[in-house]
Amino acid sequence: MKIISRLFVLLLVLGVCFAQTNPSYHIQLVNNERNKLGLAPYFLSPCLVDAAQSHANYQASINNLTNDSPYGGLFARVNVYGAYGNSIAESVAYGYETDDQMITDVMKNPGLKGNLLSSKYNHFGVATALGSDGRYYWTQLFLVVGQTNPAIHLQLINKERAKVAGLSPLVLSTCLNNAAKTQSNYQAALNQLTTNSSIRGATLFDTIKQYGESGVEVAINVAYYYTTDADVIASLMNSSSKANILSNKFNHLGVATSLSSDKTVYWTQFFVKSGVCTPPKKK
Repeated sequence: MKIISRLFVLLLVLGVCFAQTNPSYHIQLVNNERNKLGLAPYFLSPCLVDAAQSHANYQASINNLTNDSPYGGLFARVNVYGAYGNSIAESVAYGYETDDQMITDVMKNPGLKGNLLSSKYNHFGVATALGSDGRYYWTQLFLVVGQTNPAIHLQLINKERAKVAGLSPLVLSTCLNNAAKTQSNYQAALNQLTTNSSIRGATLFDTIKQYGESGVEVAINVAYYYTTDADVIASLMNSSSKANILSNKFNHLGVATSLSSDKTVYWTQFFVKSGVCTPPKKK
């Protein structure tokens, strides 16, 4: 077995592969190994699965194992699919016949299992593609996600609003972003979803006013687990929370995330009608 290492692990195994990966099953195998060491489970990210598929396709197209790509570095390649984070790693391989075979083989080699058993990352994606040489090329992606990209989040929200006639785009409010950050921090500290304020007895208006946001109506969406801005918006759009996203009442949006001790991402969205942001003067 030949191993090439750069900033991440590169896996190389000879053989013929007859089955594509099942990402949901693959991550179960990974998390079983992590559980044995008391490590928090990885979350499967559809965005990272798509990014992994793109790179697996590229490797298959050139019949060659590589971490390089004409589409840019690792962050650039996952950003295209809506995944954003603070640190990233990639493992690539070919020749494995099944998910079980790949994980079993990797776990036998101390030099190859670092990414699978890392306490650094919290989100995961995997994919395979068949090359003309008859081999399947594998890509695993590992990402630590702990914060939203508010500008991207706003774009995605307004893209959904543009599908509904008569809805104006929302405007990002730094005041609401700060209020959302406090709410997300509170949820992460509790390790549970809540729309209650961290200040006992405080209303939503009390929460946003302390950060300089004023308005005549306020609403909140909260969520957890989701990997990226794209993931959480897709989920909210399939729930009752989409009412706030597609409301014609609001003009201001704020969003933030926070990471709990077990690496669960907690999300908060604030929406305000007739919102005005006047950030408090620093003392």
